[in-house]
Amino acid sequence: FKKALYFAVEILKREMAGAKAEIGGAKLTEEAIRKQNAPEVLILEKYWDWEKAVSRHTSIKFVVYQHRSGENWSIQSGRDNLENYNSDRAKMPENWWGLRDKELAGESGIQDAVFCHQGGFFAVAKSKEGAVAMAQKALGR
Repeated sequence: FKKALYFAVEILKREMAGAKAEIGGAKLTEEAIRKQNAPEVLILEKYWDWEKAVSRHTSIKFVVYQHRSGENWSIQSGRDNLENYNSDRAKMPENWWGLRDKELAGESGIQDAVFCHQGGFFAVAKSKEGAVAMAQKALGR
């Protein structure tokens, strides 16, 4: 019984930590959306749990955020349905898909471009400016 109780307590702690992160991330995301006036490219200074809040704001096509490692910046598509990985609101240009480093930099024209996922919904750049430029180019700007 004690082992089962300990196991249940650990599960509840993990679930509560996840809920706390989601609520905190939603608050931070809503604040960033207000400050940036509901942008198509939402820029976050670091990673937090933003997906659920962004799914409620259909104007947001991409989210740019500093990678958890602090080294690079990520660009990720906003989605309408978090359960459906095919509900991306926007994607990177197809000619970027699956490219890395120099090949991606040459194709995209963004010198610090690092990676574009082969599905086009996620990309990485070395700098915030490079990540924002990639998102803007993907939107045709």
